[in-house]
Amino acid sequence: MKEFKFFTEPVMLDKDGKRQDPKRGAVGAKEAYRACVEYKLIGGNSQPYFAITCEGAHRVSQLPKYNDCILVDGAIFAMDSAGCQHDVVRKLWPELAPYLKWHLAGPYGPMHYLENSVYHWKCAKFDYFESSCVWGALPGDADHKPESFSDETELRAWLEERLPALCELFAQDMAKVQGLRPQRQSDVPATT
Repeated sequence: MKEFKFFTEPVMLDKDGKRQDPKRGAVGAKEAYRACVEYKLIGGNSQPYFAITCEGAHRVSQLPKYNDCILVDGAIFAMDSAGCQHDVVRKLWPELAPYLKWHLAGPYGPMHYLENSVYHWKCAKFDYFESSCVWGALPGDADHKPESFSDETELRAWLEERLPALCELFAQDMAKVQGLRPQRQSDVPATT
């Protein structure tokens, strides 16, 4: 699978935090957000990883000296937040929500799949366990509640057994994610 990266179209919020109609342009907008969706190999990693992050910015009157900006319809929004803001992504881009489970997963599984899953299971942090192993992604997961494993050996066997199906589902979802790339005017082929 090839590496990819794209940004969503910016979403602007008004003074009440409500999504602003794009037809209004930036008039009255106080905040702007955009999501970054990428699958790439970063130096030092053994495999490429998928990530969905979000950048948030507040409206300013002039270009800031030290902040990155989001420019929308001539309005300047100075960046004030960035990273794994999945609640914001769910709210503003619900079409990306089904893929948030793959954050920091790659073609060979989630980052540190066995180690993180076992660690969180041992600590009884089952919400972290479920995130680490992308629990619920596969049909049979509901039959294996985190509390139902009797020991680490049984847990590891289950995790290893489901990994190939998990990797296959990841590849299928990555193909779907690439289809969500916003089509800009420059992406539209010229007609003759």
